[in-house]
Formats: sequence, structure tokens, C-alpha cells
Amino acid sequence: MINNQQGQILVIVFASLGVVLFTVLFIIAGAQIYYQNASYSQDAEIATALSEAGIDKALNSLNKTGGAYSGELETSLGEGSYSVTVTSKDVATKLVESTGYIPNKAKTR
Repeated sequence: MINNQQGQILVIVFASLGVVLFTVLFIIAGAQIYYQNASYSQDAEIATALSEAGIDKALNSLNKTGGAYSGELETSLGEGSYSVTVTSKDVATKLVESTGYIPNKAKTR
């Protein structure tokens, strides 16, 4: 009767190893996704701050020049850069658009 059960331990070991391997790979994949999301969120916050810096610079320049400021192609600041475009909707209204880039406009992440 013992001879009939010799191969069962091998099946149990392979099944256990399969469960452990699946669990480890699942945890590693989850950690990688978490890291990518965290990195994206950090870059998005930095790009937003750069864009807001461009808006602040545009408002300051518009106030100083009496509305003659037209924007900038790319200005480096900290870890990235920003671009500002100012267009006139009418005589009294200006549209200010600012975009932040990490690390710069040519190489965005």
C-alpha cells in the first residue's frame, strides 16, 4: 500500500511551489505598479508647480509691461521647464497658457 503513494508527495511539492511562486510574482507586480504610479504622481505635481510658476511669471510680466508680454518658449526652473503663451481675446482680455515639462520640453517623462 505504501508503493501506491510514492508519487503523491512530488505533486504536493510542485503544487506548493506553484502557489508560492504565483504569490511572489503577484506581490512583485503590485510593487512595480505602485512604484510607477508614485513616480507618475510626483512628476505630475512637479509639472503642475512649474506650470503655475509660468502663470505667475506671465501675470507679473503683463503687469510690468502694461500687457505687452507675449510669453516664453521654454524657461528652465528647478527639475524641469515651462513654456508660456499669451494671446489676446480682445482689447481687455488676455488668455495665458502655461505648460510644465519634466525634465524639459524635448525629453518629457
